[in-house]
Amino acid sequence: MKQRVRSFYRYAVLFVSLALLALSPLQGSQQSPPPGDARVGLESGVSPSLLKNGPLGELLSIYPPRNPDEVQQLLMLARSEQESAQKDIAESRRIADAADGRVRIMNEEVKTTKTRLSVAKKEKSASDRTALETDLKRQQAELKYIERVRDAYKSDSALLDSRSNAASARVKALELEADVSRKYNVVAVSSDSAADIAGYRDALKKMLTARQEAADRVADSASSEKAVATRRLKQLDALSKITN
Repeated sequence: MKQRVRSFYRYAVLFVSLALLALSPLQGSQQSPPPGDARVGLESGVSPSLLKNGPLGELLSIYPPRNPDEVQQLLMLARSEQESAQKDIAESRRIADAADGRVRIMNEEVKTTKTRLSVAKKEKSASDRTALETDLKRQQAELKYIERVRDAYKSDSALLDSRSNAASARVKALELEADVSRKYNVVAVSSDSAADIAGYRDALKKMLTARQEAADRVADSASSEKAVATRRLKQLDALSKITN
């Protein structure tokens, strides 16, 4: 019995010794972090900053300025596209209105032919009936085609409107970009002025918002362009039914 107790104590001492040996590397590894480590701030009660370049450096990194000459060239192109689209809108609407007038005239001709055909059927005039049925078929095909022409020109007008809006949005975004570039250079050279930094941040936000708007307008223009292609395909299909 005494031998078992001695053995128990021997194993207990051995276990504790091994446990202390196992813990000693852990205790040695828990050293104070080197200077510059983010944990220093935590241990000293100061909030650490994970911003590599500091708040101002990160602000300036959001927008790397483009070459001012490039911005001015893009601005000139956007303004030219805007003016061109606005000039073409009026002509496109005039053509669409003219096509709409042709549709109304053709509708009246179709109604007249239908009335004459109804009379020929009642009078049992086979020759008149055959001729009127041929005329009616031709007129209905032409009416369908003219309707497709009108719809296509209306789509053209919508496309020009969307292009004008997209160009206007790009002009605005590029004008704001030019302003941001100027403010960037001021802040990058002399960053001590809180007013200059705040002005740059506000200008940058306006420019990025304008870019979002311009992207949306370009997407609208692409959608309008797809609608034009769809209408033109329908016009082509209607024309094939006249010529075949």
